Amino acid sequence: MAAAGGEADLVDVAELVLTGMQQGVSTPDRMLGYAAPGIQCEGYLTSYWLSAPDETAFSGAVGKVKGDDNDTCNGFVNAAGPVAADQRHLFVVLACVLVFVAGPVLLLVPLFAWHYRLSNTRHAYRPNWSFSWPVEALIWIPPTAIVVGLAVLLWHHTIRDDPYRPLPGRSPVEVQAIALDWKWVFIYPGQGVASVDRLTIPVGRPVRIRLTSGTVMQSLMIPQLAGQVYAMAGMTTQLHIMASRPGTFRGANTQYNGDGFAHQRFDVVALPAGAYDRWLTQARAADRPLDAATWRRLSARSVIAQPVVFSSVTPKLFDRVIAQAGDHGHRKDHR
Repeated sequence: MAAAGGEADLVDVAELVLTGMQQGVSTPDRMLGYAAPGIQCEGYLTSYWLSAPDETAFSGAVGKVKGDDNDTCNGFVNAAGPVAADQRHLFVVLACVLVFVAGPVLLLVPLFAWHYRLSNTRHAYRPNWSFSWPVEALIWIPPTAIVVGLAVLLWHHTIRDDPYRPLPGRSPVEVQAIALDWKWVFIYPGQGVASVDRLTIPVGRPVRIRLTSGTVMQSLMIPQLAGQVYAMAGMTTQLHIMASRPGTFRGANTQYNGDGFAHQRFDVVALPAGAYDRWLTQARAADRPLDAATWRRLSARSVIAQPVVFSSVTPKLFDRVIAQAGDHGHRKDHR
């Protein structure tokens, strides 16, 4: 931690860490290659990330390298958007139903086993049964009600959390995501910029992500913002997300695709509107075009050391990737 700077810097770091641990905040500063330190919530730990994203940095009481899997609050339980919050609500409801169903079973099975044990001679053996409406109602009505209730609940959430369903609010930010080995390329067609292994979005505004793969099938998942959706070569899928608060959230490929699979992660950086506009301005001024030669290098199987921002993109690159992998240019939009 001493490598972060002098005594004054250490005081600032201590204040940031204390604030992060108390409030669980995630407040990144500049987003072009981690040019400035930031705080990222990690459950009860707080990670202080240095300017170089690959350097070991302070994380509570343990050392951390960017990309380590010691985060404890990157799931939908710590939801940072409406979709993940809805998924958390569904999880809680299903957990309560499971306790209601499994609880009596876990309690009654040992009780019955003890009561009807072989050594219990105080109770008479009664092999002759008689019909009882109350018993029949107890046997059939609760299970039927549970099955019907769960069916209605799951149907409702299936429609509500459909990844193709647009989120309410302002017009969405359009993003095209291309899965490569072992990296993610995010293209902003409306803004004319692109980034690798970092998705920057504005807070409070829906984002529509269209996905495809330039290689084998992969799977994009951002647990704190939305669920999982596949990306397949020659076709497109969709995912709608929105961040309800600023922060840096982890995304990853969850479909095994070779040696670099464990390193194919990326950050989703949610910025306030003003900071997002400044990021776009900085991205356009980067003087780093995503041209054909650069795309060939990106397409090679490799793990990049740190996120990269491109100031311009080859026109219709997303469609070309689909056409090259698809059936002679026939684009398929699969639900």
